[in-house]
Amino acid sequence: MKLLKITPRLLWGILLSMIASLLNLYLPLLVRHFINLKQFAWSGLSKKVLLLGGLILIGNLLVSSLSDYLISSEGDRHAKSASCACVFKSRSCACRRNILTSRSAAI
Repeated sequence: MKLLKITPRLLWGILLSMIASLLNLYLPLLVRHFINLKQFAWSGLSKKVLLLGGLILIGNLLVSSLSDYLISSEGDRHAKSASCACVFKSRSCACRRNILTSRSAAI
């Protein structure tokens, strides 16, 4: 069995996944900071902390989604190439024709 080839797309997916994890680690610190303010009135500082928390959650959602897409699409690409024994070395390959016709049918 061949191992998964490390491609730039896979590396970007892993890097974005690590960034999303770091954002998740910062969120409890932000909540602790908000609690330690001891003022739950809508002062300017508490609004900034809440806004920053919301931006972290939205940013984490976007970064994590992009990371999942990159990693899964690279896995799909690897699975498609591994399922074809000839790996498209010739134009007369039956699995190449099957993949090309399935792509044109999807469009």
